[in-house]
Amino acid sequence: MEAQLVEHDEQETRFAIGDVSKICSVPAHTIRFWEREFDGFLSPQRTTGKQRRYTDSDIRQILKIKKLLWTDRFSIQGAKRMMGAGPILTFAQAQETVEIPDTNELALGIAQFIREQLTAKTA
Repeated sequence: MEAQLVEHDEQETRFAIGDVSKICSVPAHTIRFWEREFDGFLSPQRTTGKQRRYTDSDIRQILKIKKLLWTDRFSIQGAKRMMGAGPILTFAQAQETVEIPDTNELALGIAQFIREQLTAKTA
């Protein structure tokens, strides 16, 4: 794979979107979509001609997003939350970080709420 590299003043190598697409095995249109959806997490620099240029850090972010959406099967909202949580967690690790109420406790809470609503309507 022959990548088209662009050198900038800060001596950091940047890649064109077609090259990033090949590196990450993600279609270019999907990368552009992710840029809109994950604004703040994925923001490539642009040349004076408005072409996107991606750093190694941008490529790592794309790979994180890809893992969350395609491998771990998170929704976009869930992936955004995970991206904001720091390093990528496995699903099992994510479950440990989120407090999930006991099923019986949750059912009792719902039943109590329904009773209260019914009592309020009959009063």
